[in-house]
Amino acid sequence: MSITYRSGRTVCDTMEVNSSMAASGFQLQEVALCAFLWVWLRLSTNYQDILLAITAFISFRYAWVVFRYRLARRRFHNCDQVVDQVPPTYPYIIPFLGNAITITWDTALFTRLATYYKGKSTSTRVSMLGSAVYFIQDRSAVLKLIQLSDSPTPFAIRFISPAKALFGLLEDCGLDTYRISRLHFEDFIQTFLGPGQESTTLRFLKSIKTRLGRLIPDTHEWGDLDDLFVFTSRVVSASVIETIFGPTPLRLHSDFVTNLWEYDNGVPWLLRMVPRWLYPQPHRARERVLEQIQAWSRYAHQGSVDMMENGKQNDKAISTHDLGWIWEAATNPASAAALAILHIYSDPELLIRVRAELKEQIPHSSPSEWLDSKQLKNLPLLSSIYAETMRLYSNAYLMVASPPNTDVSLGKWKFPRRSLGLVSSSLAHTDDNFWNTKDDLYPIDTFWADRFLVYPNDPTSGPIKPEIRAAMTNERPRKERVENGNKGAPYFSTNDLEGSYMPFGAGSDKCPGRFLAKDVIMVACALLVGEYDVEILAEPLKYNIDMDPWRFGLGIGQPKFRIAARIRRRR
Repeated sequence: MSITYRSGRTVCDTMEVNSSMAASGFQLQEVALCAFLWVWLRLSTNYQDILLAITAFISFRYAWVVFRYRLARRRFHNCDQVVDQVPPTYPYIIPFLGNAITITWDTALFTRLATYYKGKSTSTRVSMLGSAVYFIQDRSAVLKLIQLSDSPTPFAIRFISPAKALFGLLEDCGLDTYRISRLHFEDFIQTFLGPGQESTTLRFLKSIKTRLGRLIPDTHEWGDLDDLFVFTSRVVSASVIETIFGPTPLRLHSDFVTNLWEYDNGVPWLLRMVPRWLYPQPHRARERVLEQIQAWSRYAHQGSVDMMENGKQNDKAISTHDLGWIWEAATNPASAAALAILHIYSDPELLIRVRAELKEQIPHSSPSEWLDSKQLKNLPLLSSIYAETMRLYSNAYLMVASPPNTDVSLGKWKFPRRSLGLVSSSLAHTDDNFWNTKDDLYPIDTFWADRFLVYPNDPTSGPIKPEIRAAMTNERPRKERVENGNKGAPYFSTNDLEGSYMPFGAGSDKCPGRFLAKDVIMVACALLVGEYDVEILAEPLKYNIDMDPWRFGLGIGQPKFRIAARIRRRR
C-alpha cells in the first residue's frame, strides 16, 4: 500500500527524488567541507589548529555519512514499493580508503554488519580504495542474479579467484582463457559430471582405504592423534590428489601434501597481499609447491612436444594455474570431510545412528567393499550430515559483474553498469529468517545433523522454516516422497533452497566438481565411521567448532584450535 499525492506521485516516487537530491546534497557538503578545511589550513600556522581542523572535518563528515546512511536504510526498509534503487553507501571515515581497512581486518564481521538491517538481509554499496563494490545479500536479489546468470546475457556468477595474489600468476604470462576454460569445463567435465564419475569415486575409495591401512595398524590398539582434523584432512587430500592426478606427484615429492597445506595456511595472507618482506612464509610455501608442480610437469612431458612453450606461456605460468586447480580440488573436500567426521564422533547418539544406517545398507560387508555413488544416495542421514557441514562451514564470495552498457534491475535494487557485486555464501547459509531452527532449538550457527531431513509426518521438519515453506507453491517434496516410496521414512531434500544454499556457487557456472566432492566427503565419512573407532580427547564439539575467522571467504574453514583424539580399528 502506498500514499498518493494529488500530483499522482507516490511516497516511494518522492523517496527516489529525495534520494537523488540527497546524493547531490551530499556531494555539495563534501565540496564545502573540503573547501573549508583548505582555507583553514592556509590561514593557520599552528599545528594544533591544523590537527583540530582535520579531526573536526573527519568527525563531522563521518557523522553526516552515518546520518545519511541510516536515513536511506529506514526509508527503503519501510517502503515495500521501492524499485531499482542504488543501495545506500555504508559509512566510512577516511576518504578514498573507504572500508578497505575494516574489511581486511575482520571480513566476516564487516560483511555481516554491512548486509543486515533490523534482522534482515539487505544490499549495500561499499567503498574501497576509490571504487564501489555492491554486497548483495537479500534473497530476492540473489535469486534475480541467479536467473540472469542462467539467461543468454553477458552475466555470470563465479567464485572469486584472485589468481595473481593467491597463485602467483604473472601479469603477462600468456596464459590464455581458452586453456583455463578447457581444463575446467572440457577435459575434466567427464570425470566430474559424466559417466567417469563412478570410476573416479571407486578410485578414491581404494586410495583412502590403502592409505588408512598403512597409517593405522591392524592391532585394534589405540593410537594417539595430535589433531584429528589435520590427520583426516591430510589423508583425504592425499587420496584426492592420487585419484585425480595420479600417484606421480606424491611419488616424486613425499612432502607434497605437507607443502600444499602450508601454502593453504598462508592463503589468507596472500589474499590480503601482505608483501614478502613483511611476512615471507606464505610466499616461500607457495614457491615450494610451484617448484614441485613444475618438476611433476617436466617429468610428465618427457619426450613430448606439447609443452605449450609458445610465446610467454611457459612452464612456470602453467604451474600457477595448476596450483589453483590442485588447491581447490584437494583442500576443500578434505576439510569438509574432516569437519563432518568430527561432528559424527563428537555425538555418540549420532554415531550410533550413522552406523545403523550403514549396517542397514550393508548387513554382511564393510563400507570399503561396496560404496559407490549410487549406493551413497540411499543414505539420507549421511547426506544430511554432508549438506549441513557444507552449509555451516563453506564460506566464499560469489562475484558478479554487471554489463558494460546497461544497469541491471534486481527488483528492489539497481545494479549499476560496469560494477562489481559480491554475494557471501556464508551469510546466505546462516539467514535465520529462512532456515529451519525448530523454534530456536537448533540455532542457525550450530550443527544439526537432521536439518536437511524431511519427516513426512512432521510438518516442521526440513531445511526451510515452516512458515516460509507454507508460502511456497512448489510440490516437489511431495512428488519426491511418492517416487522414492519412502512410506513415512525420512528423506534427504535440498529442494527450494536456491539463493540460500550455495556451497558450490550458483547459476550456470557452478563448480563442475560438486558431485565428486560430495562422493569424496561421504565415502570418507562412511569408511571411517564403519571401520574405525575414534575417541575425541578435546572439549565437547557436539554442536559447534570454533573456526578461524581469518579464513572467512576462502572456502571451507579450519578449526581455530587443535582437536586431540585417538583412533583404532573396530573390533
